[in-house]
Amino acid sequence: MMPKKRKRILIITLIILLVLMIIGIIVALYLKTDIFKSNEELFQKYISQGIENTGNLSNKIAKSDYEQLIEQSPYMSETNINISCTENINTELENANPINKLELQLEGVTDKANDYNYQDIKLLNDDNEIAKMKYLQDGNVYGIHFSDIFNQYILADGDDVPTILESTGMSKEQTEQISEKLNFNIDFRKCF
Repeated sequence: MMPKKRKRILIITLIILLVLMIIGIIVALYLKTDIFKSNEELFQKYISQGIENTGNLSNKIAKSDYEQLIEQSPYMSETNINISCTENINTELENANPINKLELQLEGVTDKANDYNYQDIKLLNDDNEIAKMKYLQDGNVYGIHFSDIFNQYILADGDDVPTILESTGMSKEQTEQISEKLNFNIDFRKCF
């Protein structure tokens, strides 16, 4: 048999080793897993990872072949815009706002390589056409066509647009803002 003192030292050593192993396992679980983390810590961890992954994905999409394809090939686009305005919540008139029946439809062809853009724009009210307009940009020539008013396009050279707008009484600042917005191109990369 072992002497009492030696037996006691061995038991104390085993207990200390066992406690250290348990502490080591708890520390490893805390550092390597999510077992002991609060909901707030988990949310912060995974939302930051999600945002980082989304940023990486959008960078890959934005700088992909899609961007080159848009720049080099003509494409057609169709866009429908509906407005929803809710008033009088929890009453019989909740969705009675007439603006909810309006829809803006845009259909067009864009060819950035050849500096061409055509858009057919319609304003609808319950599928009834209220107004129709066509927009055309070919190089430095811009045109609009209101089929309800004129049978032909109103055309202007891009350099003449500020002069034409100033003749309507607009300030120079307003004409510059409108001239800058004449290119009716939507950058789809900003939508993602």
